[in-house]
This record gives sequence, C-alpha cells and structure tokens, in this order.
Amino acid sequence: MALRPRAGASRGRPPLRLAARPQRNRRDLSTSHTQNDSETESDAESPAHRPTTRSSSTKQSTSSKPRTVSTSHKPRVDGNQKNKTSAKKKRKAYTPKFGGIRPKKQKTAYLGTPKSKETQQKSAVKAPSWPRNLPYEILLQIFQYSAYPLCNEQYYGNKSVPWLLQTARICKDFMEPALAALYYSPPLLPASRAHGLFSHLQSQSDSSAINYKVKIKYLEIEAANVLTLKHAGQDPVDLKKLVSLCPQLRGVNINLHADVPGTYDFARRLAPVYQDALFQELDAARITLRQFKWNYLVMTAASTPWTMLAGIHGRPSFASIRDLEIAHLGEPNKLSKSRWQSLVKEVAQSFGSLENLKKLKFTKCRLDAYEALLENTSRLAALKFVDCDGLRSDYLGRLLKSRGSHLLELVLYHNRDLDLSFSQTLATDCPSLKLFLMDFQRFSGLLPFASSEPAFDVVLPTHVTPTWPRSLQHLELVYIRKWDLATALDFFKSLWESASNLPDLRTLIIKSIVDHDWRDRIQFRNLWVQRLESAYLRKASTPVRHGKSITGNGVTPDKQHSSTGSRIDDTAVESRVKSLRKATKGFTAQEGDNEATVASHYKFLSQAVQPLCEVVDIRIESIRPMQTMFKEEDFVDSEVSGDEDWDGDDANAETGYAW
Repeated sequence: MALRPRAGASRGRPPLRLAARPQRNRRDLSTSHTQNDSETESDAESPAHRPTTRSSSTKQSTSSKPRTVSTSHKPRVDGNQKNKTSAKKKRKAYTPKFGGIRPKKQKTAYLGTPKSKETQQKSAVKAPSWPRNLPYEILLQIFQYSAYPLCNEQYYGNKSVPWLLQTARICKDFMEPALAALYYSPPLLPASRAHGLFSHLQSQSDSSAINYKVKIKYLEIEAANVLTLKHAGQDPVDLKKLVSLCPQLRGVNINLHADVPGTYDFARRLAPVYQDALFQELDAARITLRQFKWNYLVMTAASTPWTMLAGIHGRPSFASIRDLEIAHLGEPNKLSKSRWQSLVKEVAQSFGSLENLKKLKFTKCRLDAYEALLENTSRLAALKFVDCDGLRSDYLGRLLKSRGSHLLELVLYHNRDLDLSFSQTLATDCPSLKLFLMDFQRFSGLLPFASSEPAFDVVLPTHVTPTWPRSLQHLELVYIRKWDLATALDFFKSLWESASNLPDLRTLIIKSIVDHDWRDRIQFRNLWVQRLESAYLRKASTPVRHGKSITGNGVTPDKQHSSTGSRIDDTAVESRVKSLRKATKGFTAQEGDNEATVASHYKFLSQAVQPLCEVVDIRIESIRPMQTMFKEEDFVDSEVSGDEDWDGDDANAETGYAW
C-alpha cells in the first residue's frame, strides 16, 4: 500500500518509487529445490506478488535535516540469466562448506532405487562368483570345519553358533549350508535352546522353505537340565518325541556334567531317561544309529544296567552302531560271583552282536572285567579309557594281545592304576597303531588329597623297555612320573634308538616329571632334548625360486642322496654332533657311558635319524600336576594392549546383506 507523505513535506516533486526485494529465507532455498524456475518467475511477476510502492515527499520540513534513503536498485534481467542465478544460489545453499573447503559429495545407494549402468557394473565386480560355483556339499564341509566344535566341554554352545547364523544371512548360496552345519549337531544348552528347538520342529509344516528335521544328525543332550528338570514352567523335553521329529538321526549321546574328568556330582541318580518307549520309537521310525552313549546315572532303576545293555544291543536300530560309549558303569552290589560272571558274559555276547562296532569308550567306570567284556570284539579300531579305576597294566596287556591287531587309536586318560608296563609288547600287540595318547594326571575330587597320586609304585620297571609300532604317527605321553633317573634314561633311549623304525611319526610330545637333584635334572634335560630334536625334528629348508631345490655344489638333493646313500648331509651331522658334545659335557658319568659308547652314539646319529616330525615337544621338569594349572600369563598385573582382549564379537556389527 502507498504511504502518506509526512506533514510539512513538499508536494511539488513527484514521489520516489522504492523497488523492495522480496526477502526469502536461505532454508527455503534449500528445501524448495523441486520448484520450477518458470513458476518462480511467473509468481514474481504476478500482481499479487508484485512489491508495493512507497510515495515519499520530495521536500522535508525546513526545521529538520533532509532524510536520505539508500536504495540497492538492480537492473532487470532476462529469464535465462535469472534461472542460472537461482540455480547457483540453490546449489550454494544446499551444500555446506567446512573450513572453506567444499567436501566431496558421497553417493548413497538405497534399497529399491534404480541403479545406473556404472553402479551395476561396479557392484557386479565386487560380488564374488565363487559361492555360486561351489556345490552344496563343499560349502557344508567348509562351514563344519570352520565352526567345529559347536559346544565346549560343559556342553554349552560357543561363539561358532552366532557366527553360523550371521554367515547364513550373507547371501542365498550360504544360507542352507550354514544352517545345515548348525543343525547337524545343535547345541541344546542352556535349556531354553532345547525347548525352542523342540517347539520349532513341532510347528514346522511341509510348506517351509527349509526342512530342518532332516538336517539333524546327532543329538548331544545334557540330561540333568534338559531331560529331567523343568524350565520356565515347562516340562522336561520328551526324548521320545524329540527323536520322532528327527528322521535322519544317526547318534544320541546322553551326557552329564559329571562325565567330564575333574568334575564330580556325588554320583547321584537322576530320573530314568532310557525308557522302553524310546527304543520302540527308534525301531518304528526305522532309524539306524551309528553312535550311542550309555550313562548309568540315568538308566532305568527297575532293571540293572547290565541286563539293559544285553537286551538293547540286539535291536534293529543298533545293528549299524560304530561308536559306543559307556559311562559310570560299575559292578552291582550284593550279587553272587556266579551271577556276576553270567551278566558279564551276556554283555560280552551283546558286544559281539554289534558287527560294525569300531570305536569303544569307557568313561569313569569301576570295573575289573574289561578283558571279559571285550572277548567278542575282534575288529576294534579305537579303544579309549578315561578315568577308569581297576584298569591295570596286566589286564590291558592281555586285552591288546588278543584284540589289538586291528587297533589304530589307543587313548588312556587319567587312569589311576595304569602304568607303562604294557608298552613292552606294544609293537607286536598293536602293529597297526597310529595314535597313542596317555595322560597320567589325576584329580582328587571329593577324596583326600592323596587320591591325586597314581596307585602304582613305579611307572616303568627297570627290566622293561618300551617298544613302539612302526606305523605310529602321533605319540603323546603327558605327566609321566614316579620313576628315577635310570628308568627315565632307558625310556628316552628307546625313543632315540627307534628313530629309524618310525618313518611315519609326525608328532612327538613327552612331558615327564623327574624327582632328582636339580643339577642332574638340567644336564639330563639338555642331553635328551637335544638328542630327540636332532633325531626327529624337521629342519625347515630355505625356499628356492623356480621350483628347484639346488644345494651349494649345484647338485639336486635327489642326486646327492643317491650318490652318498645317507639320509642327511655331512654338514647337518657334524653340527648335530657338536651340539650333542656340548650337551653331554659333564653328564657322561651320570649316564654311565665311556668314550667308546659316546663315540658309538655319535656314529649312530648319522644313520638313525628321522627328521620328519612337525612337532617335537620334550619337557623334563619337577612340576606337580594340578587340576588347574596356572601359567605366567595368569599373574600379569597390567592390562593387555592392542586387540588381544577382542573376543571376535562386535556389539554394533551390521547384520545386513553383504551383496
């Protein structure tokens, strides 16, 4: 609207028109970038949006100073130039400046938005093609190998479980093999996982994208928390119904926390789990088991476990059993000797009916009739005894002599009454043995502290010299104790002299405890550690280019070996002889060797060596084995630096698709 002239102003001169510019906020420029420039120009020229004029007088009153008005009048521009100017203003207002430098605009891709050709080409290059080329079976083996084991010693799931779930969401090709690796033997602790799996299998229909029922092959169940106790108001999981939901089931292992060596649960009896309805369901579903575990603490109280073993092994579901484990089995009380012998004979016959039985394991059993139990098992490939009382060296020696011809693995852990006397005929009793593991550590548990000591007086009699099978690949003897220096000398000498007879040995681990004066023990350790490492440990050779290994004189190793006929070169023998001379300095008197004997040892070194072992760990010390062994790292005061404390789990990790 026009303003009236002030009083006293001159009325002779025409009024001055002021071109007032419309004031727009900078924020309006940034948010109104979708508006067309033509619409803006038409709106600016319309009468409704035309700026109002202001009439002012040409003269002011003589009593006041003249009023000055500053105007910023701009010439009128055409439409094209105005469009360019408005576009510049919009870009300038839309993109902020930081420190005077205009940052590079980042391109953000959103799901569902169309991509340009360049973006599609780049994304096609980044996405690997090998998951689509690998078959399902190979991906399944990769995930199973990477995630093993899914459970720890206490039967709880470890960090491999969330890793498999994240891997299944990476792409479509990874989904089914990753889930198959998880459901192959699903972890069922805590109890909420077992109840969740049970309800999930019950609610699955035929229209599901993935058939989870057929992917379950083995069930590792902790009986105390899953099968005998309630959880969150729910009844324990019914093992019979759970087995009926797994048509491709191959193994059922009923475990307890008391099965782990070093843990004790007062040997309390729990609610029975092995019901007749369970085995009837296995036969009705035509499930053929390959692995099964008997646990005496959850067996039916109405009948003795011995009669159950004899009756169940003849069922069709047990015809293909390959791996069998028996835990907490003991001699029943208040039985006559004749009745006890008849029970042992029945169980031995049931073992004979398992024609495909290859692996047999006894865990925390209290028996002295192992030889009679295994009378009809002639083709065992693996035999394991873990924390079994009553297993003596003479029983085991007779057992290996009659049933050890096909034995490939022999594992003896924490057996209180077992020494090394049976090793005198080990080479002839087990000619095909490849794996030999033995641990002399004992756990006190609820008994007095003296129970952690072995029950034998001497681990190896003086007249006994161990023999080692030629096919041996892995030899591990841990915490050997209760022997003197002379007995230990015979033991290590048997290993050193057998180097040429063990061409397949790749891992040698010996940890022994020698109770002797510390000076003699140090000299003994320096001598035999150097001897065994020189005889067994593989020497890493320097890699040579172009795939050819050439020695200093220009002859290949094959030609050199064929010309000299020795297994190692002269320089290696000389260096090892020098190191042995340094190690034997001051100890020949303790060993009882004269100069001729020591010289024969040096000559023997150049002939009886087998430098093919990847691991040679020889420890001779005076430490006492305990249930919990502490190391130097357990007493560090300062915090770890770097990423050593990272557990591999990112709390804020993105859970989206990779491509």
